Amino acid sequence: MRPHYTKITSLLLLIVIAFSMMNCANKETKEIWLDEMDLSSMTSGWKTPQKNKSILGRPMIMNNKTYDRGVGVHAKSKYMVELNGEAKTFTAVVGLDDNAKEMSSITIYILGDKKIMWESGVLKKGQVKNIDINIEGIKVLAFYVSDAKDGQSRDYANFANAKFLSYGTIEPYIPLQEEKIIVTPSESLQPKINGPDIFGIRKDSPFLYKIPASGKKPIIYEVDNLPKGLNLDSLTGIITGKMDVLESKKIILKAKNEHGNTKKEFEIVVGDNISLTPPMGWNSWNCWGKNVNQEKIEAASKAFVDKGLIDYGWSYIVIDDAWQGNRDNKKKMIRANAMFPDMKNLSKQIHDRGLKFGIYSTPWITSFAGYCGTSSDSINGYWDKEKFGNRKFIKHGKYTFEKNDVDQFVDWGVDYLKYDWNPIDSISLARMGKEIKNANRDIVFSISNSSDINDMKSYQKWSNLWRTTSDIRDIWDNGYSKGRFSQGIMDILRYHTNWKEFNGPSSWNDPDMLVLGKVGWGEPRENNLSGDELYSHFTLWTIWSAPLMLGCDLEKIDKFTLSLLKNSEVIDINQDRLGSQAEIISDTNGFVVLKKQLYNGDFAIAVINKGLYYNTPIDQFNWGDEAPRELDLKELKITLNGDFMVRDVWKQKNIEEFSKSQKIKVNHHGASLLRFKRVKKP
Repeated sequence: MRPHYTKITSLLLLIVIAFSMMNCANKETKEIWLDEMDLSSMTSGWKTPQKNKSILGRPMIMNNKTYDRGVGVHAKSKYMVELNGEAKTFTAVVGLDDNAKEMSSITIYILGDKKIMWESGVLKKGQVKNIDINIEGIKVLAFYVSDAKDGQSRDYANFANAKFLSYGTIEPYIPLQEEKIIVTPSESLQPKINGPDIFGIRKDSPFLYKIPASGKKPIIYEVDNLPKGLNLDSLTGIITGKMDVLESKKIILKAKNEHGNTKKEFEIVVGDNISLTPPMGWNSWNCWGKNVNQEKIEAASKAFVDKGLIDYGWSYIVIDDAWQGNRDNKKKMIRANAMFPDMKNLSKQIHDRGLKFGIYSTPWITSFAGYCGTSSDSINGYWDKEKFGNRKFIKHGKYTFEKNDVDQFVDWGVDYLKYDWNPIDSISLARMGKEIKNANRDIVFSISNSSDINDMKSYQKWSNLWRTTSDIRDIWDNGYSKGRFSQGIMDILRYHTNWKEFNGPSSWNDPDMLVLGKVGWGEPRENNLSGDELYSHFTLWTIWSAPLMLGCDLEKIDKFTLSLLKNSEVIDINQDRLGSQAEIISDTNGFVVLKKQLYNGDFAIAVINKGLYYNTPIDQFNWGDEAPRELDLKELKITLNGDFMVRDVWKQKNIEEFSKSQKIKVNHHGASLLRFKRVKKP
């Protein structure tokens, strides 16, 4: 009987195809220009895709010819459209924009239903190719601009005169897996004290700590055994003052509201070390880039409070590059530029909210973004934006002004300094590190970027955290390990793992800032990572005990992103006082499994489904047919010394049947985060 049904099925299929073709043949085709379509899901390695312009916002010019229509992007760029078999052709003229560098190169692919339909080969500046392909019957078409595997610097790509000939409409294709699904329970109305259980400060330094308590407001705060010299504001939960005795003091933090009360043991350690747990905060760069000003920083600090992030331990507000003006003639201290008319008042506003204030500098004459650095070829530190604000002065100057600048930072009330240059040399690091240690306030010292693992003694002596990689982008995998301009989540996973032994209190390996929420490096846009990829991203930074520095538009932060950032059990793993970076215990069959020891004897396990990935153009996309996969943790032979309860940390739910079945199902590019909690026998 089965062959009979097969023949009938085949006949019906042929009839359907024939009818579809006849239906299309009877329809009129229409032109659909790429620049008229919704490009919100099109990704670009830098900035936002530009309609009828190059990625620089200028006319599209390729091989000295100007094009009026098309789309400009930067490698790596991806875009998917749903054709439903109703399109006929796609045509375009593609290549590098004439504003690209001579060394720039790209390769462009057009893929249909998981097959490569057209490939440009490596394109250099001045090389242009025409696309004219038949796409009849194709359901999903994908565009991929790669960096030709030589880095992404100024890879400005153009799709000029790009258009479809179609019988029907064409819409962006967003697979179901791309949806951002919240799995963490809603916030409780009852009070809960979140964040770390330890805090380090130096003797006689200004003390500022906001008790991070979630729950319905208002909340009333109390502290038992508060040390001499410290004061609590019971309405805000902000503790201020100074401690003049070297000691370790255990106190009890308390919070109550109309729904209940809670308490938490908290230790204050007065000594040489600060930043005893990884810093949690926000930095302006991934969101605003050079388009930053005082108003945006004020808005970010207000959003930390209004959105409730401060209630979970998020505390640093850091201005990245582009705030710097020039130096004053008398004290030679750096001044803020016109975008920051009152830096001292800005700092006060941030502190009054219970938050901490951070800033950016570089030992060079001029920063990456073209602003004043800490050195100069002039003995009086003369700097002028028009004269020195270009890449020729991204270099070390003859004279240095670290003490002058730290004096200014102390006067402004700075709590965090990001110091950015490459390569990181130990001489420049030591000069700034000494001034920070001599300052009469605590300043967390972060160095960036692309640290050398062979210089760890110097890093640990002078700084609190160091960038282990180059710059992150909201990309899953660029296929790199280190040293390239744009690092994806998997790129960082491959390299950051090597730094495990150096992580711990006051000594943090920094895999770069988080790319959660709307980012854009100047023009905030939708995130290019899927919901599952964002879970994996935050899971890795959490289990690494990495610094957690946001970089999104906080005023427009979405509910999904907030659900990630306000999961107190996830944050507990990151802020664990042991500060242990998770190690990879298995990397096979498309799963990466990491294990992290916790201070109280518990341990955490993260499972990342990176997929059966072969770094082909097809692998760059989620096509919608990637199913969740199962991993049996029994195969890992995890040793359990004692009785443990297993908890799904993202869902904040115990896994009652874990002892019987240790199979974990994880979405494509998704993550599972488990806490093995030691059970005390009665």
